[in-house]
Amino acid sequence: MDLDPEKAIEITPRFLSQELTKPLMTMTIILTFGSSFQYGYNLWVVNHPAAVIQDYYNITLRMKKKEHQVNGLSFLYTFTSVIYSLGGLTGSLMVCPMADTCGRKGTLVIANLLAFVSSIFMGFSTIVHTYEYAIFSRLLSGVCSGIFSCAVPLYLAEIAPRNLRGGIVAMAMIAIGVGVLFSQILGLHEFLGSKRKWAILLSLTGILAVFQLLLLPNFPESPRFLLIQRKNEEKARKVLRVLRDKEDVEEEIEELHQEDVAEMEEKELSVFSRLTYKGLRKQIISVILLMAGQQFSGVNAVYYYAETIYRTKWLNEYKARYISIVSSTFILLTLLFVTYSVDSLGRRLLILVGFGTCSIFCVLLTITQELQMTVSWLSYVTYIFLLILLIGHDRSR
Repeated sequence: MDLDPEKAIEITPRFLSQELTKPLMTMTIILTFGSSFQYGYNLWVVNHPAAVIQDYYNITLRMKKKEHQVNGLSFLYTFTSVIYSLGGLTGSLMVCPMADTCGRKGTLVIANLLAFVSSIFMGFSTIVHTYEYAIFSRLLSGVCSGIFSCAVPLYLAEIAPRNLRGGIVAMAMIAIGVGVLFSQILGLHEFLGSKRKWAILLSLTGILAVFQLLLLPNFPESPRFLLIQRKNEEKARKVLRVLRDKEDVEEEIEELHQEDVAEMEEKELSVFSRLTYKGLRKQIISVILLMAGQQFSGVNAVYYYAETIYRTKWLNEYKARYISIVSSTFILLTLLFVTYSVDSLGRRLLILVGFGTCSIFCVLLTITQELQMTVSWLSYVTYIFLLILLIGHDRSR
């Protein structure tokens, strides 16, 4: 087969005319609002009913005839939040071997099966009066979220045409934002954030997991996985015909063959050779800087302590929750803008604007946070800076 690089350049412009087909749109919506939604929901769901969960830990400690200690309860709740992140790290590390052995679709099926099991565990938290059980359930939920955070964008990127790839993958971020918003609303005391209903709140994602388990087996496997990992060109061609809603997909098959050749050459390099290889140096440095910038921008701390920042002598905890919901709505609108514009404005511009916004307003937020106790009106400025910082971070994703 002719793998001439010049031919690859010639076929590129025709990919730019690919349209969003009905099968691709349907699969994207079902997958993102089924799996990525779970990730966003579980990310925030324990924040609003924090006091209720601490009361539950207090009861379990008393049942074990241990003294009530506020510090101990605070530690257990913090550990519950931290164990979710640890599970997320574990799940994200599992994605690579799972995706190459079970396939992209198989990985998502396994993740949803684990999500269903974890939701069942969460639902029985108020019946099984032991905090170790609730913490383990949260750990399992974190593992599922870690898998979703990597596997969903991977699958979407491999089924989307090049000119729509940015917008399709960004749909996962929108679903995460919607999941966070729903967890904030349902976590209010008027809904499911009460002593009797908080376990139901934490287990609701099981419904979506069942929904995904019923539909995912009917989804096609990633054409890239079929051709490169499974060496099944004919099946990859059939999948592409369904996704593109046309018969002529030979150009994309040709591109996948070129990727296969390039990947085989890269596999011959050791990890150290890849890190020191001049041809990959810029790419590796770019990835490291982008990932480090996103994770060490301080935005995770801002997310977790947003309500604490909102809470001042002018805003109690109850009102701060509604402010968080309004903030999440604005963030969701920003994500919609990014999804619409990412393939036209380009990734580089959005990343630069997002990181620049985070850098400036992280400093301003710190200053106003320190001074707001002496200058009362700075509290309102702090809310605005916090919102802009979160919007900037979501624009850089």
